[in-house]
Amino acid sequence: MCIRDRYQRRVHGIFKIFMAEPKFFAVNPKRDCPHISSHELKDLTRFSRITIPAECVECKNKEECWMCVKCAYVGCSQYKNGHMKAHADKEKHCITVSYSDLSFWCYECDSYIISNELIGLLKLCQEKKFKDENSVKEITEAMASLGVKQPEIKKEEEKKLPEEKKKALTIEEVAEKIKSGECKKIVVLTGAGISVAAGIPDFRTPGTGLYSQLEKYNLPFPEAVFALEFFRENPLPFYKLSSEMFGKKYLPTKVHYFIRLLAEKKILLRNYTQNIDNLEVDAGLKENLLIQCHGTYTTSHCIECKELKNQDKMMECLKKAEPMMCEKCNLPVKPDIVFFGEQLPKKFFEHLDEIENECDMLIVIGSSLQVIPVSLIPYKIKEQAPRLIINMEYPETLESDKRPVDVFFQGNCETKIVELVEKLGWKEDFDKMMKERDEYAAKNLSLIHI
Repeated sequence: MCIRDRYQRRVHGIFKIFMAEPKFFAVNPKRDCPHISSHELKDLTRFSRITIPAECVECKNKEECWMCVKCAYVGCSQYKNGHMKAHADKEKHCITVSYSDLSFWCYECDSYIISNELIGLLKLCQEKKFKDENSVKEITEAMASLGVKQPEIKKEEEKKLPEEKKKALTIEEVAEKIKSGECKKIVVLTGAGISVAAGIPDFRTPGTGLYSQLEKYNLPFPEAVFALEFFRENPLPFYKLSSEMFGKKYLPTKVHYFIRLLAEKKILLRNYTQNIDNLEVDAGLKENLLIQCHGTYTTSHCIECKELKNQDKMMECLKKAEPMMCEKCNLPVKPDIVFFGEQLPKKFFEHLDEIENECDMLIVIGSSLQVIPVSLIPYKIKEQAPRLIINMEYPETLESDKRPVDVFFQGNCETKIVELVEKLGWKEDFDKMMKERDEYAAKNLSLIHI
């Protein structure tokens, strides 16, 4: 089997892990957990009699169960009765595996974790859960897609690759594939980097990124502002942050209008955005072409009773940094953005197959591809489909899967998009769009963030 086929099988495996039950979490797993070595994972005989699913030893609950990696104890999660956490605290066994999605969690690191040392147990759990030998092999390969012990291409396999596949594409060749109609079902995957030019900070840039500016809120850790349990107890930091982000209207950037231009040329299959600013819609992109992977501020629900709330009232509360409380539950109301540990929108799952079956080019703009599951999208597309990466830095998560059809167009998103537009010969159409945006801004200076 050629190396590209193995990449495809590997990706199927990782999607099976997260979609075995419909729970797909926006997480960034820790890769250097120091506690794994103390859990004696070279000998897995203690797990030989486990069954999946299983019930909590203490309360017999069958939902949200985890297994202790040290002693195979089964307990329910903190969202049920918290018996697994109690066991971990008492016995100092900090690493557990979820029976729902086979993800690993370390209580000491307070994070999802991933490591080559976990592959043996992961394979065993996969066998127990799915009873499918083929998927077990895919699991090992899936772990590799996240950067864990990536196998190298063997020389004899490399020789079998046609010469034209060995030669890397250029940005000019990518542009030609679009102009010629060879690529006409383009998926665009966007991250926080495309909204920086609008005045919205990204998350991870040291000094200016969102996470580095959260110290004034006295959070236990920066990501807590998007943690559901923390929000339940203290929604004020989230509302204060939202007030700063959405106190004024932001203008869509050149990247947003480039995506709209792809749509008007009828070659945009879908835009998967990790952003929650809704600037794609403000730029005129039709919502049927947009997948807001991490949700949106445009609707809101109570975190307990799930009742849909008045959005005008919510926006006023966000602007004033005053938490909106549910009249029925007296608990906070949250905009429908995806917090850590929450399931992604249903729409995300409904269109995943088209990435693999229809997409003939992927353009990644302004994303470091750090957050699962969106970071796995580049692995899904066909091996012959070009992948254009426009970002300041090359995403580390793609280092294990570099392809001859990849092009890294390094630099500022706005600058590089203008260069790409010129190479495509679309400057006149693009300039017309930007003129409309600038005229709108001139008429609404008091509302626009500059």
